[in-house]
Amino acid sequence: MANASAPGDRAGGSWLAQASRGVPLAWRERRVARRTSRESLQLYRELEATRPQLSAVARYEQVIARRTGLDGAGVRQVLQHAEDSFASWPVERPLRFRDVVQYLVVHECLTADASAVGTRTRLTTIIAEVIPRDLWARPLRTRLRYPIASRYSRGRDPTTPPAASLVMTDSSPSTAPAGAASPATMTGGEALVAGLLAHGVDAVFGLPGVQTYGLFDALKRAEDRVRVICPRHEQSCAYMALGYAVSTGRPGVFSVVPGPGLMNAAAGLLTAYGLNAPVLCLTGEVPAAWIGRGRGHLHEMPDQLAVLRQLTKWSALIDEPGQAQALLALAFQQMTAGRQGPVGLEMPWDHFTKKVPVAAAGTLPPVPPPVADPAAVSEAARLLAAARAPMIMVGGGALAAAPEVRALAEALGAPVVAFRVGLGILSSEHELSHTIASGRALWDDTDVLLAIGTRLEIPDFRWRSKPAGLKTIRIDIDPREFERVPAEVELLADAAPATAALAAALARLRPGPQPGRRAASRAARAATEVAVGRLTPQIEFLHAIRAALPRDGYFVDEMCQVGYTAWLGLPVYEPRHFVTSGYQGTLGYGFPTALGVKVAHPDRAVVSVAGDGGFMFACAELATAAQYGIGVTLVVFDNGSFGNVRRDQQRAFGRRIASDLLNPDFVRLGESFGVPSCRAEGPAALERELKAAFGRPGPALIVVPVERDSEASPWELIIPGGR
Repeated sequence: MANASAPGDRAGGSWLAQASRGVPLAWRERRVARRTSRESLQLYRELEATRPQLSAVARYEQVIARRTGLDGAGVRQVLQHAEDSFASWPVERPLRFRDVVQYLVVHECLTADASAVGTRTRLTTIIAEVIPRDLWARPLRTRLRYPIASRYSRGRDPTTPPAASLVMTDSSPSTAPAGAASPATMTGGEALVAGLLAHGVDAVFGLPGVQTYGLFDALKRAEDRVRVICPRHEQSCAYMALGYAVSTGRPGVFSVVPGPGLMNAAAGLLTAYGLNAPVLCLTGEVPAAWIGRGRGHLHEMPDQLAVLRQLTKWSALIDEPGQAQALLALAFQQMTAGRQGPVGLEMPWDHFTKKVPVAAAGTLPPVPPPVADPAAVSEAARLLAAARAPMIMVGGGALAAAPEVRALAEALGAPVVAFRVGLGILSSEHELSHTIASGRALWDDTDVLLAIGTRLEIPDFRWRSKPAGLKTIRIDIDPREFERVPAEVELLADAAPATAALAAALARLRPGPQPGRRAASRAARAATEVAVGRLTPQIEFLHAIRAALPRDGYFVDEMCQVGYTAWLGLPVYEPRHFVTSGYQGTLGYGFPTALGVKVAHPDRAVVSVAGDGGFMFACAELATAAQYGIGVTLVVFDNGSFGNVRRDQQRAFGRRIASDLLNPDFVRLGESFGVPSCRAEGPAALERELKAAFGRPGPALIVVPVERDSEASPWELIIPGGR
């Protein structure tokens, strides 16, 4: 296509022009306001403000260009490239406008360069909410059949992308999933299960219902290859998938019914979003013919997909069973592309059992991460080489960069500060390893901060101060982070290769390890150990847990006094071995999440701590642990209250309300489920019972009585100066 042609002069035979023909762009603004966000309404108004003499195609191009920063020729090249390459997609059905545009967004914009920051998000907003629904669903007049010879499949590997493209590079996603094959007749449920197996899924946490019977029947027939675990509540389906994902780095999969089931699982999805955890939600919908009619069908929501998209990184409706495997492949690619996160797929009730030809889509290759700009790496290395008192902060984005972080820290002699998710990236045994309590003692003297895969919550939310003259270097795979918290040097890249490149550049400027802040680091660690030692009785219980838990064991925290103190006083030796709900602070998540951790690591010890209040959120999962033999050791600290709320109310208002609890006999409760249960009076008894529980198969419940109001507050060390 000639780039010199004006936007309004495009040939009428293109797919975009063909789909747009006869469909007016404008529709009543109140209809838009009823179903779109404020952002989308603004986009609609931009569309309406474009020159009326332009065709609908050109007007869409103008808004896309304005929103992405690409020029008009660039937008047309992207659209044309999508049109040319879509012929290689493995389908045998009439294509609709949305199919082509969805392909465009996923395959053309995932690797947009820094000049088009936000391309994917903005295009998705336009496609999902601004383009009229009647245009969105209108069939194209062509019918593509698989396989079709195209300029991308003739004489070359079909998984290899085009040699050149405006926003695609030689390492961009392929135009067809790897392993694609001729269509086979199967149900939508069978197609999903086949796709899950192709992606190496070995466990699904699900609670079946009438809408998803077809999926669970297909899972039953594949039970020799994938384990299905049915919790007692939909929230636990999501939490168990979360535990599986955060402790392994691999996708965790769960399934719930639509409507109320999805809403019950929403807290787990929200927690996964906050943790950047690769979690896949598979849910149903009302029958296809009833979607959007608002007739009150079973479990119907006004716009379930819109809600799902608010809780996930990416979500889609499988509105034809033949799309199932292709969209599942896209979901897995989206989960792990760039900044990881949860995704969702919904399928109408009747499509789970409807048989159609389904192309075996296989898997899509991972989207290559951006590579750090060499000039920015050099500038960052110069700052660090000249630093008098450097500091490194790590977050969840650095979980896969532990060796590189350690090498750079030792070369600089720089303390490494971690909070919650980042604990264990540098072993707590290392002299440069710090919690936010000990790191605070070193902060005021810091002159250069290197932040790796972190939102910088620690200085902004916790310490709430900034040393004079501080220079900041950020390594992050998400360009939006640089807009939220700018830095002097910004490296858009994956943490491990960027940190390694920075260490190499630093070695060229200043070879050999430097003494750095090692002496100050040791002094800060020693002083903080004394301060944390005053957080009794929690720290004594944590010492008992650490003494009993093997080095390679997993600790799952909870929103309770022992959990908060663990952020400061529990030694962690490896990344992903301290499991937390992160910034969501999800009360009640701990026990079901620990079950997912144990399913992923059946040969490792897993201990879950909980307060009596949080444990009651999911105490029914004792039945799940017993039924499936999931050997989590649960420690419940029973102080008969929401202890943190009780203390805060008394401190702030001098009175309390809704913070005291009436509890059952937890030991008898556990025994009623067939779970070995006992009480442990004090740290020594806790250590003894933990060792016994780790030495036998199956779950265990240990109840630790704690005197109400006896626990020292850890918050002065977590947020100096008060909450």
